Amino acid sequence: MSTESQNNSFDKLLGDVGQTIRATAMRSLTPAVKALSEQIGTTETLNRLLAPALSSINAFKMQMDAPAFNISIPQFKFQTLGAIAAKQRYFQNLFEPLEKYLQQILDRVDKVRRTGLPNNLVDALDELTINELAQFANDEAIGVYGAPRASILVKLVRSNTTAERRKLLNRYYEQIVDDCEKVISSEKIKSKVPDSELVLEAIKSIRAELPQPAQALLTVTLDSLIIKLIPDKPSRKKITIHTPEADAPLDAETESLRQLLTWLPVWNAHKTFRPWTADKPPREFNRHASVHYVRNRQYSKRNCIQALLLTTGVIRYAASSSQNKWGVITPSSTPVKNLKSASSSA
Repeated sequence: MSTESQNNSFDKLLGDVGQTIRATAMRSLTPAVKALSEQIGTTETLNRLLAPALSSINAFKMQMDAPAFNISIPQFKFQTLGAIAAKQRYFQNLFEPLEKYLQQILDRVDKVRRTGLPNNLVDALDELTINELAQFANDEAIGVYGAPRASILVKLVRSNTTAERRKLLNRYYEQIVDDCEKVISSEKIKSKVPDSELVLEAIKSIRAELPQPAQALLTVTLDSLIIKLIPDKPSRKKITIHTPEADAPLDAETESLRQLLTWLPVWNAHKTFRPWTADKPPREFNRHASVHYVRNRQYSKRNCIQALLLTTGVIRYAASSSQNKWGVITPSSTPVKNLKSASSSA
């Protein structure tokens, strides 16, 4: 019997089974297809949506690859090697289109996730996974949105400890300043976010080897931006109060990657520090220590660079986001009409 005839026979005998398999797999894919029309939070979300279809495909592929592959149907049993091979080809033909469809979905998701990201993040995603970037933002008070350049960002993310990352901030000090200045000096960004002029003033101080006053200016500029972008005080506290037991204020399952990469480092820069309770001052950049504990331990070149990256990231995010995305913590946040009017009235 020819292969075509065998496949036709299987289509008749296994028609109901094949239809059931296809129907089950396509139902499993429906949520994933729907998710593409929305902004997908993490790759874990997609994996969860595709899990039933992938599980079905993997199970049947395992059966196809097994040495003693057999499939039994009431009143029919195929014993010959030719029949076994034919059945394998049948299921390969059955699932090959589904596998291609799944890959198309994954490719589309990757494209969607990169849409709207700054160039440094798009380039970094050629070497890093989205999960690596999100985890870095969740762990460190180092801004990544817009700067630094991809090559430096990859090194920062791939480093194992905060101490190693701070050494990199020192090693690539001048390049990071250049990257931030390039972002902030854009006429489009300066017109949308007037606070960027203060950041440029801070950069002048950095180039004059005066990182301490630059860090002070950047810290208060960051404070000002947070108030303007998240005017609702209860919502704002989710970013500006970071107690040791606190969970991240942005849920990776619901918020966009742009929000996570912008705001989680800012949240990490607000870890609790109370000098009046004899808290040990942090060596890493900390907003509260910069404001309430003016000491060399807190004011340093590395911390100045952290403050610059954080402020640059928030400005880059604000300049490229619609107003309804400024108050990113809860829907109750009511954004100001525009940053320019807010600056003139402040």
